[in-house]
Amino acid sequence: MSLLAWSGAVGECEVIRDDSIRVAAKAEADGVDVTLEVWPGQVYVFQVRELPESREAIEHIADFMCRRSQEPLSPLSLCRPLRSNTCFQRGPCRSA
Repeated sequence: MSLLAWSGAVGECEVIRDDSIRVAAKAEADGVDVTLEVWPGQVYVFQVRELPESREAIEHIADFMCRRSQEPLSPLSLCRPLRSNTCFQRGPCRSA
């Protein structure tokens, strides 16, 4: 496993999708462990829109953090959103 890692979740319809794909390709070419998810039909910052896909994308990010963490209890787990922002709290890793 590479010491460097990068994870991204980008909407298929968002303006920075192509930039995200280029960044991921460049990072991967430079030896970084890359995970990029392009979410079909989603727009810019869809993760904060309280959609089922939003929560799933955030869970994928939390899983990535959990897998990359040196401390088994340090990854973030989800709680209910507050207003338009997503609320995070510390919690144990979920089993893979």
